Amino acid sequence: MRAGGGFVAVHNAHGTEYNWPWYEGLLGNSNYYDHGAFQSAQMEIVASDSSTDTIGSPGTRFTFSDEWYNLVPFPTNVKFLATIDENTLATKRSTHPGFPSFHPVTWCHYYDGGRAWITTLGHDRRATADLSLPENQPGGANYFAGAAEFQKHLVEGIKSAMGLQPFCEAYEFKGFGGVTKANAGNTVPVKFGLGGNQGPNPLVEASYAEASCTTGLPKGTSEPVPTPRLSYDRASRQYHFNWRTERSWEGTCGLLSLRLDDGTIHTAQYYFD
Repeated sequence: MRAGGGFVAVHNAHGTEYNWPWYEGLLGNSNYYDHGAFQSAQMEIVASDSSTDTIGSPGTRFTFSDEWYNLVPFPTNVKFLATIDENTLATKRSTHPGFPSFHPVTWCHYYDGGRAWITTLGHDRRATADLSLPENQPGGANYFAGAAEFQKHLVEGIKSAMGLQPFCEAYEFKGFGGVTKANAGNTVPVKFGLGGNQGPNPLVEASYAEASCTTGLPKGTSEPVPTPRLSYDRASRQYHFNWRTERSWEGTCGLLSLRLDDGTIHTAQYYFD
């Protein structure tokens, strides 16, 4: 990796080296917690990327079956490529709440000088079977729904990690850092840069969660923030919007998270007095 190489993690790459911080960082600062039953769900492409464009544009869905790993820690500082819709799961793991609003299954990032492309998918060997054989095609005895899309995703991910095609392209995000103090109940201006004008609305969604003022870790689930109206200032090359806070947040800390259409999530820390 430090020589500029590439790494691809498939499925149970999360099932090893639990006590090696460097390896956890390689996996996008994430690690395995548990999984539910092997079952089908709707997968969704959430970002344009060289490893997803052959499947479809963001919003494209297809059926796939796997164990759907729950992760603790959750991936951070990565570009998310694909998710599953937990509302399409028949059963969920009772000892972990899952990620009902955003459950990633593939992501990528640059790490320690190299490229890392990670997916938790691939439990069933039929997902990588030879699709030229009749038994692996629709109607065949070994047909596996979503195998064609998964194989495109995996092959293109490998090629990108090898440096054979563009890898993990994302906006040049600037703007968040440290803890911002704000008055609870007031409207807070939120500003960030993306390396220029990336269109009228590169923000997919915003969410807020109360967090520990000591560790900065969230205390509970994130709640959606009413979709803010973005404005772009050409002089400063920044986007900005006004965020209405709650008076009840006085004396607490929290995390405002922005998910962009390039597949990245960026979080700002606040203390409300």
